Amino acid sequence: MPTAQRDPDRISQQAVQQLIENSKVGFFRVNEREPVSDDDPPVFVIQAKLPDRWEVVAGSSKREASLRLVEAIYDGTECPNCGRASAVETEYVDGTPMALFAHLCWMYYSTDTDSFTRTCGGPI
Repeated sequence: MPTAQRDPDRISQQAVQQLIENSKVGFFRVNEREPVSDDDPPVFVIQAKLPDRWEVVAGSSKREASLRLVEAIYDGTECPNCGRASAVETEYVDGTPMALFAHLCWMYYSTDTDSFTRTCGGPI
C-alpha cells in the first residue's frame, strides 16, 4: 500500500458526491450563507435525509461540508465486506493511517482511481 500523504485538498468533489449518492440519501440540499463582513467566511450548510435520520453539516466550502457529511454518514457503519466498523479518512490520500487498523475498515481517497476505497478491498 502506498505511503499516506496528508492532503485533503486533493480529494475530488466527484468522489465525495459518489459516496453521498451510494448512501441512499433521499433528500439533499446545499445552502450558502454569504459573509456578513469581510472577516466572516462563507458558510455552506448541507441537509441530507437518510433512511433512518437527518444529517445537517456545515463547512467553509461546499467540499468541506460534503466531506463532513460523508463522515457523518459512514463513520461507525459496518463494512459489508469484512464486518469491521467503517471509518472515513478525509485528511490522508493514497494510503491509510494505521491507527486501529486491525479493528476498523478505513475508507480513504485514492488519486489513482479518483474514488474512495476500503482498506479491506471491499466495495464502497
